[in-house]
Amino acid sequence: MVNQLITIFEAANLTNKSVQTIRRLIKTGKIKFKRKRTAQGFNYMVDKASLLMNLGIIDQVPVEEPVSTPPLPVNRPFDYPENPTTQTVGPEIYILESEESETIIEPAQESERQEAPVSAAPSAQSITQQDVSYTVIIDKLLEQHRTDKDKLYQLVELFQKRVIDLEEQMKLLQAPKKWWQVLK
Repeated sequence: MVNQLITIFEAANLTNKSVQTIRRLIKTGKIKFKRKRTAQGFNYMVDKASLLMNLGIIDQVPVEEPVSTPPLPVNRPFDYPENPTTQTVGPEIYILESEESETIIEPAQESERQEAPVSAAPSAQSITQQDVSYTVIIDKLLEQHRTDKDKLYQLVELFQKRVIDLEEQMKLLQAPKKWWQVLK
């Protein structure tokens, strides 16, 4: 069972007791707590179950049952089917089919195609088209990366402006200097 730790203020609000009463219970050792050292002193975290049992709000600590989740199917991107069949569609496009899924590759648009030399073999022509399709994909990925980077820079700039505004507000909220400190 995992103990749930709450702050002294939350414990006081939960039990309708004062913060000082919760501190007294901690000091006498009637409730379980954790102490964390800070620069200002200590922060106390109170065990919720022991607090409620000590004050008589609940008689028995409820036992939390572990939550069971159904197993999720694992999709591995590089698992290849056992019996793939290769099928050609048109002169240069190949489709790899398996029993579970079917992938359809559309031919490149006319503006994206490069003309192969007339004396080149059909395999060289398919290789150049594959190169063209890869370059198109890479160009799209690069463009998407550029837009994402621009959006990120805009967000960073926005956050920097917010930090500067908050710093200016902090300076305005600081107490003014005493009259004799101005002369120094």
